[in-house]
Amino acid sequence: MQMSTAEKQAFVNALDQAKRTVHPNLVICTRRYQEVLGPDGNSPQ
Repeated sequence: MQMSTAEKQAFVNALDQAKRTVHPNLVICTRRYQEVLGPDGNSPQ
């Protein structure tokens, strides 16, 4: 897929905004589940 420089920048900006915007139903993971959950694999650390 070929994208112009402006399209690439718009795409990166959209990803950055999605990462920083709070939404009640959607989240973007920034850590692996092993880092988030405790040793039992179910409870948060």
